[in-house]
Amino acid sequence: NLTTKGAIAIPPDMLIAWNGGHASEASLHHRIPSESVLTGGSPFFDKWFDESVEVDPRAEFCESVGLDPNRPYVLYLGSSVNISGDERWLIRELAQVFADDSELSELQILARPHGANMSGWEELNNGTNLVYWHRDRVLPDTPEGFLQFKSALDHSICALGVNTTALVDAIIYGKPTIGLGIGRYSETNATNAVHYHHMVNSGALMHATDTSKVIEMVQRIQKGSDDSAAARASFISEWVRPNGPDLPAGAVAGMAMEMLADGMSVSSIKAAIKTAKK
Repeated sequence: NLTTKGAIAIPPDMLIAWNGGHASEASLHHRIPSESVLTGGSPFFDKWFDESVEVDPRAEFCESVGLDPNRPYVLYLGSSVNISGDERWLIRELAQVFADDSELSELQILARPHGANMSGWEELNNGTNLVYWHRDRVLPDTPEGFLQFKSALDHSICALGVNTTALVDAIIYGKPTIGLGIGRYSETNATNAVHYHHMVNSGALMHATDTSKVIEMVQRIQKGSDDSAAARASFISEWVRPNGPDLPAGAVAGMAMEMLADGMSVSSIKAAIKTAKK
């Protein structure tokens, strides 16, 4: 996003933004002329469009992280320390309300910490419905790490968290995804950030302000309802791959940089990208 980072002090010859929202923010907050901004999609998320990566079997994955494969689970996605601080209180509270609910008493939570905010998470294991997922690497930036993350999403019934990029990963992968604006997180940049509101307003991210709302949402999901499916598809086409689902954002960026180096104007590059879309 372009609203919680440092200012771009020197306007570049071309800025490649992920989507139209980012393009507008570049002009509004960084004073970059709109004619210099190319909307190229997100190369960071291209990995989710590679269908050649097959997930681990459910039983195998669950055994590897300590889950009961015969019980459903939700995937809790931890946020960075500057966003959420110590969020273990919220995870424990969710585990308790799930255990106390007659419809969700068998539901497990797989707690996946943010790579830079893992302190004390090993204490979350409660032996019943809460499992800490120990991570050896900070990012899922290896084939093995990505396979594990994809498997975790695939076998879960939904994903939830405060405010982390992994929520977008879950949305792209097609999972019902819940943002948690609960307690102090309703009054901080965790859920007041512009990019968080973009996700909520799109309908792709369901927003809960208390645990009772989370219970209601998860109950519906566990029964097979997926109210945000259409919104997730729209979010992907507008925010992740605005040039079409079959045109990788990394390829767009590569073409654009080569054309700029060859002396083409940004307007000509935009026209060439539109042609590539066809």
